[in-house]
Amino acid sequence: MNETHDRIIDLMIKNRTARLAIVVPSHYWFFHFYFHKYLQYRTADFQKEMLYLTEDDSIKSLLVAGFRGSSKSTIITTSYAIWSILGRPQKKFVLIVGQTAEKAQEHLGNIKRQFEENTLLRQDLGPFKEERNRWGAESLILPRYGARIAARSVGQRVRGIRHNEHRPDIIILDDIESIESVRSKDTRDKIEEWVTNDLFPTGDLGTRFFLLGTPLHSDSFFMRLKTAIDEGRFAGMFRKYQFFDGNGVPLWPGKFASQEAVDTLRKTIPNEIAWRLEFLLETMSEDIQIVHPDWIQYYDSAPKELDAKYRYTIISIDPAVSKDDAAACTAMVAAHVYGHGEDMSIYILPTMINEHLSYVEMKERAMLLSRTFGRGSLAKIIVEYVGAQSYLAQDLAVGYPARGVKPRGSKKDRLIVAAGPVQAKKVFFPHTTQPLIDQIVWFDQMERKDLADAFSQLIIEVTNGSQMPSMGMYEFMKEQYETHTKNQLSPGSLAGWKRMAES
Repeated sequence: MNETHDRIIDLMIKNRTARLAIVVPSHYWFFHFYFHKYLQYRTADFQKEMLYLTEDDSIKSLLVAGFRGSSKSTIITTSYAIWSILGRPQKKFVLIVGQTAEKAQEHLGNIKRQFEENTLLRQDLGPFKEERNRWGAESLILPRYGARIAARSVGQRVRGIRHNEHRPDIIILDDIESIESVRSKDTRDKIEEWVTNDLFPTGDLGTRFFLLGTPLHSDSFFMRLKTAIDEGRFAGMFRKYQFFDGNGVPLWPGKFASQEAVDTLRKTIPNEIAWRLEFLLETMSEDIQIVHPDWIQYYDSAPKELDAKYRYTIISIDPAVSKDDAAACTAMVAAHVYGHGEDMSIYILPTMINEHLSYVEMKERAMLLSRTFGRGSLAKIIVEYVGAQSYLAQDLAVGYPARGVKPRGSKKDRLIVAAGPVQAKKVFFPHTTQPLIDQIVWFDQMERKDLADAFSQLIIEVTNGSQMPSMGMYEFMKEQYETHTKNQLSPGSLAGWKRMAES
C-alpha cells in the first residue's frame, strides 16, 4: 500500500494533468498533496476516515468530536472548505461559523493564506481573489468558480444571506462552544436557538452541515444534536476521536509513538480538567457544578479592618499514609477565620499541602503549619478520623490543639454542604490556590479529590458551630439554596444535603 501511495505521489509531482485527475475527485489526495506541509507525521486512520467522510455526499450532517490537535479543523474547516469548491462537489457558497468574530476570521484567514501562499494550489486551480462583501464582513470570492467562502460568528445575523442565487451549500461550525458558554443553561439554549432557528434555515435541501468541537457538557448543543441523530430526529453521523483508543494506545501513533511523547504533551496541558475535556473528551454534567466558578472570591491580602475580627486559624488534614504514586495524597488546607454568624468570613491561606507523605512527615508538617500560621498562638488542627488515621490526631493532641473529626456522608455530600458558604461569598481564596479551586469546581471530573475533601472538612467545621446555631445542617443549606441560586443547583444537590444531615 505504501509503495502504491508513493507511486501516485511521484506521478502527481511530475504530471499536472494526472495530478488534477487525482485531486479533483478525491479530498484524500487533495489534502495529502496540497497540504503536505501539515503532514509532519504519518496520517492516522481516524484522520483518513475524516477525509473519506467529507467525500461522502450522502452524509447530510457530520458531527466530529476530536481531541485538541487532531487536525479536525485543518482537514474540514480549511482543506475541505477549499476542495468542496475547487474539487468534485463544485459548491458555490461555503459558510464558516466560529464562536466569536475573531475566531471566524481566523478560520477564514487560514483559507486565505492557502490561496496566497500555496504556490501549487494557486498555479493548478487559481486564480483566487479577495473582496469585501455587502454584509460588512470579510469574505473570499473565487470568480473562476463563481463561488464564495464567508465567515460569521455565533449570534450574528445570517437570515437571507446568499451568494448570487446560491444559499450556503456547505456550513461548517467549528468550536462554537466554550467551557464558559456551556456552564449556563440559558447560554446553551441560546446557541441551540440561533443554530436551529437562524443558521440551519439558511441552507437548502442539498446543504451539508459540519459541526466540529469538543462535547464539553452533557447538555451542550453538540450533545443535543448528537442525541437528535441517535434518536433519528436529525439526519447525520457522529464520530468521536479521543486521544486514546479503547486499549489506552494513542489514536495518532505516528505522532505519539512512545510514552515519552505522550508525557511531553501532558506536561503542556495546564490542568487535569483541560486534559479530560479536550483530550479524553469527557463531558461535564449538571452534577459536576457543585461549586460554580463565579462563586469563587479571590483576595490579594485580607483587609486590615478584619484584624479586629480575627478569631482563630484552623488547619484541616485529610491524611494518606501510603507513599505509592497511585495512592491518594495527604492534603492540608489552612484558613484564618474572622467574625461570627452573618459577619463571618473565611480566608483560605496560600500555603497548602497535597503530597505523598510518611506518617512522620505528616506530623511534622502539621505542627509546622500550626506554629507558623497561628498568629501568636498555635493554630487549631482537625484530622479526618477514620481507621489508622485516628493515631495522627491523637499524637498531635499532645502539645497542639488537635482533634479527630469523623466524616459524615460521601466526599461529594460534604462538598455540597461546604458549597453553601462559598456560594454566600463568605469564603475567599488567594490566586495561588488553583489546584484546590479546580478540585472543588470540577469535582466529578477530578481523579484526585484530596484538597477538596480537606477543604470541605474545614468549612463544615467552621460553619457548623458559628453559622448554624438555630437550625440543622440540611435546613441551613436549603435556605442558602433558596436564597442565592435557586436555579443553579439540581434537586440532586438537596438530596445530597439531606443525606449529609441525616448521616
